[in-house]
Amino acid sequence: DIMLGRGIPGWVVVTTAIGSNPHDNSGQDFSSLSNRGLGVIVRLNNGYSPAGTLPHERDYDAFAQRCANFVQASSGARIWIVGNEPNHPIEWPGAQWDWSAIPPHPIRPDTRGEPITPERYAKAYKKVRAAIHATPGHENDQVLVAAVAPWNPLTTYPGNENGDWVQYFADVLRLIGPSQCDGLTLHAYTHGSDPNFIESDARMAPPFDAYHWHFRAYQDFMNAIPEEMRHLPVYITETDQGDEPWHNANTGWVKRAYQEIDNWNKTHAQKIRALILYRWSTDDKWTIQGKQGVIDDFGEAMTLGLKWTEGGEEPPPPDLTEYWRRLEALEAEKQALQADIDAALALSDALDQEKITLDEAAPALEDVDELQRALEALENHIVDLETELSQVVPVIPPGAVPTPPIHDIMADLPQHESQRWPTREVSDIRRIVVHHTLSDPMTPPHDLAQQAVDQNKPGMPYHFLVSGDGTIYQTQPLSRIVRQNMSRSINETINADSIAVALAGDFRRDRDVEPSEAQRKAAAALIAWLISQQRLGSIVTQIVFGRKELGEHVISPGDQWDEGIRWKDKLVADIQTIFDQAAACEDAEEVARLRQQVAELQA
Repeated sequence: DIMLGRGIPGWVVVTTAIGSNPHDNSGQDFSSLSNRGLGVIVRLNNGYSPAGTLPHERDYDAFAQRCANFVQASSGARIWIVGNEPNHPIEWPGAQWDWSAIPPHPIRPDTRGEPITPERYAKAYKKVRAAIHATPGHENDQVLVAAVAPWNPLTTYPGNENGDWVQYFADVLRLIGPSQCDGLTLHAYTHGSDPNFIESDARMAPPFDAYHWHFRAYQDFMNAIPEEMRHLPVYITETDQGDEPWHNANTGWVKRAYQEIDNWNKTHAQKIRALILYRWSTDDKWTIQGKQGVIDDFGEAMTLGLKWTEGGEEPPPPDLTEYWRRLEALEAEKQALQADIDAALALSDALDQEKITLDEAAPALEDVDELQRALEALENHIVDLETELSQVVPVIPPGAVPTPPIHDIMADLPQHESQRWPTREVSDIRRIVVHHTLSDPMTPPHDLAQQAVDQNKPGMPYHFLVSGDGTIYQTQPLSRIVRQNMSRSINETINADSIAVALAGDFRRDRDVEPSEAQRKAAAALIAWLISQQRLGSIVTQIVFGRKELGEHVISPGDQWDEGIRWKDKLVADIQTIFDQAAACEDAEEVARLRQQVAELQA
């Protein structure tokens, strides 16, 4: 309410204990938060001490299934954290320690608990992520790695006898790998309420003297992220003033914390998307409720208008060195055969002109057969190389695709008097879904929106409309989750992470059949621009779908979309042409030169 009261939606973390019963299909409704524009992150715990944030290793499969069941039965959330601070013994299954002792130790030998080593955490994380991504409608959810407890040296294992928490973090990421990770979470605190601790570079005593003692511990973790994982989103999901409760005063601590993260984001490619204060609820001594000084500090921080922006590290461009080497070898091979080729051609002329006898020509013909086999082998090499080159996708620089003319009529269209489409983070968008309107291609957008309202929908059920003459209208903000059918849950799932682009017309069999060329070209320009702006990727067929392709039993965007005329193929080709024109970077030109050389070799 503090954030929304100021018109500034932000992030909230909800922590829940779900157990590890694979037959438990219960979930939770988070839509009361997400529908108000808040970004919702849910932390999935097996339980709290002594149950463990993860269960015992023998139950990881059951826990993964329970997580998938919970996600399937829940609504209003797309970002999930697997557990919490796995390097802290208080989070181990079966652990009961005496925390008043220095150093802390188990109450009894049998209450040490099962340590969550990097190997165990990585194993559990990958199982949970795979189970969630296998859940229909959640294929593109973000499953985040749990934050590691800073300054906690109690988890030791071979190769990390000191309990180095930053090494633990790096080991977890190394074991998970970039291809099986959606994002990371961190925790960062100060040891006291002094706001100067936010920017403090004070270090720890040996052997940890390389690490920060206060808030900038987050930098130790960020710098430990492997290079190949520095394109992933990062969220700081806990921050407070340390072991003591929040000091009830507006000291500027909160403002300076947000400014510190903003400075990081301005100077580093890997962005920190959230800094979330711990905590609002009254479950422990760190509650913020009733501490007006802290609340005022937070309120003033919101007036700073700090936001992270896109600009994370792009995946490295394809290494074409090997292709060049192989091309040079093929050219050298062809050059070495050139004399034999010339001799064979001369021999062919001689056979035609002189009509020499077969006996005289036999030895030479044997040479020709050998040459033919060499040429066939060379041709096969060229075909293999061309196939590999066809899979090299040029990196399209951000903003390279031109913005098509778009008429923003969102404020002019009819809306339901009380209902509104739910909201989402624009970063949740993963694909573009094409629809048709079952109307005349020149039906005014106003009429289509009114028709939707008359059907008791909140408003226009598409983000963009392309009319029959190629005019493009934006009809809903991308932050809205639209729906075309209010009674089918699968339609809600399809739209949750999609941009809905409708082409006005009725493209069923024996109707308009397919869009006009002007309409299709305009749709291609719009979709290419959206893919570029939203950084959805570069493989069009993995991004653009017709509604009928996504498991919903409908015809949209028409019978001829993927059969008969197959106007999907034409649309995809138009989009690819725009990408090819936009890919003016050095790597794209290099790929083009390689392809040209292959073509010359084939000739």
